[in-house]
Amino acid sequence: MLSCISTTPVVDIMHVASPCVKEAPRARGSLTRGGTTRATWEWVARPLLRPVYCDANIHSAMRRASRRILLAVLFCALFAIGAWLILMASMDAGRTAVPAFVRPVVDESDIADFLGDHACAECHPRENAEHARTFHKATLRRMTRRELGSLAPPAGPIPDSACAIVDDGGSLVYEVDVPGRPDQYRLWPLHLALDAGKHGITPVHLTDGGNVVEMRRSWFPREGIWRPTVGKSVKDPAKAVDVHELEISRACIGCHSVALSKNAFAPRPEHFGVGCESCHGPGRAHIRAVRARSRDLRMARLAKADPETINILCGRCHGLEKDVRDSPVRRRMTYRFHSYGLMESRCCQASGKRLGCLQCHDPHANASTDAAGYEQACLACHATGSGGSACPVSPRSGCVPCHMPRRDVMHATGEVYGLKLVEHKIAVYPDVTAARAGR
Repeated sequence: MLSCISTTPVVDIMHVASPCVKEAPRARGSLTRGGTTRATWEWVARPLLRPVYCDANIHSAMRRASRRILLAVLFCALFAIGAWLILMASMDAGRTAVPAFVRPVVDESDIADFLGDHACAECHPRENAEHARTFHKATLRRMTRRELGSLAPPAGPIPDSACAIVDDGGSLVYEVDVPGRPDQYRLWPLHLALDAGKHGITPVHLTDGGNVVEMRRSWFPREGIWRPTVGKSVKDPAKAVDVHELEISRACIGCHSVALSKNAFAPRPEHFGVGCESCHGPGRAHIRAVRARSRDLRMARLAKADPETINILCGRCHGLEKDVRDSPVRRRMTYRFHSYGLMESRCCQASGKRLGCLQCHDPHANASTDAAGYEQACLACHATGSGGSACPVSPRSGCVPCHMPRRDVMHATGEVYGLKLVEHKIAVYPDVTAARAGR
């Protein structure tokens, strides 16, 4: 739901709901008296009125009448079916059902060294179990009720939009029906859910060419509401989706999965979400080295990496300078592009880039909501005289609300999404200081 910055994958054949079917007009019976159908009635009925003189004549006449009645009924049925088909075609003119994505069988040998989290669990059970409970692990899932459970959006219209969610037997379809614009009608089978629901879940359709079609509305399950997808404007109701180019599509999926083959448009299910190998790299060579008791473990020791290396590693998905350099608007979004914001902080730059993500965050767990815990990282420098000076306003507490305030997420057009994210450029913000002081 938040910005996709890096690369890759999706699966499954999703069933496509057909455009809504209108009830056919009821065919008027042709075997009734009067009006324009009288001749037809007389044609099939007159033989029954002829005088008969023996059982054979009666039986023969009845057989002929039965055949004529049957032919008339068949004729009327065929006429009704034809009329119904013509009616449906005229009613649904311009209404297009988008075909479902089918994940092709391709050569994925280029990612054969990525084994999945289960391969790591044998030697690292604690870290694996912790990570399995994180939002990171759930950043990519199938967009089905079975997969999302209670996090799935309800069926029905999406408020303040021309869109709706259609439930097709547990699979979900995104309907776009702009009033007065039948040419804009679309049914988008939803294949993937981006993000875990900590904030929102963005529905995604994959074309058979691998393009990501991102819906401009995202579901926020904790609040039970729909909001505009971050980074998207919803002022034009006819612009309900974004069809991304392949490079952007792969980057988008790539940040939400462990590995995506260069030959595939969607990741394999075992590579859904951010996993061990997303950060540590492919595990096959490492596992072989461990089993062979080799001194070279064939894997980088991230615990010993310097803060700048970690910031760049996290920034592959959480935003680096290269991701914002061409956009003055994005450069101001240091609350959205976390690694970039942190590395722009005076705390980071003046310390010789010794401030990194892992000084505040446990990489195997969800981000803590305990502000006091984060402030210990601040006080390690600002209360000891080892680098930063003490805060003149509140030297022992309150660091985060003042220097890393929660910011309203906004679009370049000025649209406010109703969502707040934590500012990651540590700085003095006079407006926040004044507000907290009651001035």
